[in-house]
Amino acid sequence: VLDKDRPAVEIIRIAANPPGSGIGEHVLALIKTLAFDALGARKLWLDVFDYNERARHVYRKAGFVDEALFRECIQDEGDSKSLVIMAIVPPSQRPEFAELEQKS
Repeated sequence: VLDKDRPAVEIIRIAANPPGSGIGEHVLALIKTLAFDALGARKLWLDVFDYNERARHVYRKAGFVDEALFRECIQDEGDSKSLVIMAIVPPSQRPEFAELEQKS
């Protein structure tokens, strides 16, 4: 549920099986449409393990950018793992689109 004070949507997890099938990209596109067009969100964000390059590549390809790194914030069987926070805003709020609108 969105409210005016917290207009962001968090993606908890996307697990596509089999990996590399393109299913994750399609699901991500649907989530972006739902968040921005149907719900009116001003930000869509997620966290991903820093070593998960496959997922990070898919998110970058979809327009997400790295916003923060939480080093060694997860303990898993004695190992410390880091999370990257990635986010995307609607096209109308992205600087590259604002520059294009100003030139028009």
